Amino acid sequence: MIDQYSSITTKQVLTDPLVNTLVSSCMTPQQYTSSSSDSLAMKAHHVLVLEDLKTLPRFTGEESQSISSWLEEIELVYDKAFITDNDKSYRTLKLLSNIDDKWLEFIRRQKLDWNDLKRKLISRFERKKEPSRIELEDAIRNRCYHDNEPMHHYYSDIMRQCDLLEEEYPVSDRHRIDYIIRGLPDSIQDQLLIREYSTPKELLEVLQKIEERRKRTNFEQHVTSIDENALLPIARATPMLQTTFLPTNNFQSNTPFVQQSKRYGNNTFHNNQLQQYRPPSRSSSNYNQQRTRQQRPIQCQESRSDGRALQSNKLKPPQHLQSSLKSKSNKCFTD
Repeated sequence: MIDQYSSITTKQVLTDPLVNTLVSSCMTPQQYTSSSSDSLAMKAHHVLVLEDLKTLPRFTGEESQSISSWLEEIELVYDKAFITDNDKSYRTLKLLSNIDDKWLEFIRRQKLDWNDLKRKLISRFERKKEPSRIELEDAIRNRCYHDNEPMHHYYSDIMRQCDLLEEEYPVSDRHRIDYIIRGLPDSIQDQLLIREYSTPKELLEVLQKIEERRKRTNFEQHVTSIDENALLPIARATPMLQTTFLPTNNFQSNTPFVQQSKRYGNNTFHNNQLQQYRPPSRSSSNYNQQRTRQQRPIQCQESRSDGRALQSNKLKPPQHLQSSLKSKSNKCFTD
């Protein structure tokens, strides 16, 4: 029965305050004095640290305060009180006053460790960092989209500059979208302002679609200009059929003239000159008629010589003219 309740009795003895005082009285004087002095020292140190934690200076962001020296001061107190890194970050954010509430909420949501939080605070409140922040904001506002620039390159550059600015100040998606649309041409802005965008990636998808349409339109215009330029030399090289008219009298119509070569027909001679072209008549009876105006008068002596010339020359007149020539020559001889 004693063994079953031995553990219970020992526990009760140890938790009883009277027993504790008896046990402590049984200890040697040396052990008692050393343990009591250490506990008293620890208690005193803890009380002092708590007082120091309560009296830590607050940071308000005034020009007379330095963020670096303030962090060093409170970190010494944290180390004396054996404060963990997570607790350091929590306590430090509570010591900030007159600071932008949005920025504080942004830092709290990130749940940064102690070292990252110190870098953020120094970057935010250090006096020498303030001009760089202004320069970054100006660079983002003045960033414009260049002609024929890939849309993804423009988007990535704006997002990179926003990330640099976010080390000092939070940049929401709404501000990022505004920065992206601000630098675009008016023709693209008119297409984007029709709707609203919740994230920058959603805006990038729409911008890439607009870029594809513009590329397709420029390519079609380029092909059309090439086709038009290729047709111009062909049109210039094609000659226009024109008819040459010789100037004539006012009473005569302008009829086309052709150049005829030398011909011998009906004992007539035609010079190599431009003559008026007259189509032959269809009736064969007019062909056998003698042209008195174009023929030379035949005399007896000349006909005799001409007759000899005709006999000696191999070129003979046509058969339908031979009868008329013979009758004329015989008549001359008879006369």
